[in-house]
Amino acid sequence: MTLYQLKCPGCGAVLDVDETTIDVMFCKYCGSKILLDGQSDTAVKAKANIIMQKEDLQHQQRIAELEEESERMKKQSDNKTIVAAFIITFIFLFAILLLFFIKAF
Repeated sequence: MTLYQLKCPGCGAVLDVDETTIDVMFCKYCGSKILLDGQSDTAVKAKANIIMQKEDLQHQQRIAELEEESERMKKQSDNKTIVAAFIITFIFLFAILLLFFIKAF
């Protein structure tokens, strides 16, 4: 592990920065926020991991949206089938009643 020594721009304290430090740190003495120039391998890997997690979450959300849309369309199709069956049944019964009344007179 490589160890670098830096001085805090806020209080001048010596800071220990190792390769696991990402690209932002805080002085443990005065609390100053310190932006490091360049990125360590750890920073690059961490940012890549965050991007991959965001993309995975977006992908999962899109899958959920598509599944919801599919379920909604299936319900609409089922409702149309029920209405069509009702209409066909009504027409069939109306035709039978019409034939019955025609024969009765």
